[in-house]
Amino acid sequence: MRLGVSYLVLAVLLLGGCATDKARLAQLPEGAPAFALDGRIAVKYDSQHSSGGFHWLHQADSDDIVMLAPLGITVAHVRQDANGALLEASGRQYVAENSDELMQRTLGWHLPLRGMPYWVRARPVPGEPASIERDAQGQISQLRQDGWDIHYTAYAAAARDSLPLRMIMQREKVQIRLLIDEWKHN
Repeated sequence: MRLGVSYLVLAVLLLGGCATDKARLAQLPEGAPAFALDGRIAVKYDSQHSSGGFHWLHQADSDDIVMLAPLGITVAHVRQDANGALLEASGRQYVAENSDELMQRTLGWHLPLRGMPYWVRARPVPGEPASIERDAQGQISQLRQDGWDIHYTAYAAAARDSLPLRMIMQREKVQIRLLIDEWKHN
């Protein structure tokens, strides 16, 4: 059974973060396994469109994403760890071995959580083929990896190692726009 597009977009919005001022956004330690972020998401899938907010808490061994309707109401909650993935929406629970499989089955598309912890930090997944284009400041403007085409349209600062604030991810019939409002890292 597939959830409506609204739930799909909301599932993508699951990222749980804390407030940080933009001056401190500029760098994330290279080896930092954990981060949290808050933002907004818009998803286009075939001819359907959906948008909302999200909170994402990424740890070395798990992800916890909360997707929000435009007015801030939780629409979906996705958790993934070594034991599998769980999606909660509309009072129902859906489980699978991983979030890609779970979201594809319930939503008709998936958020690529295997690569996203790197991509949201404007880095390719280590050890895997990637194509990278950089802008005049040396920041990644486009990253292609694992069938995804990721465009970075805004960064927190002009420094080469600055964190992205806006990105567009595309693959086949799916387009995901992320606007990151706040980053937090240890």
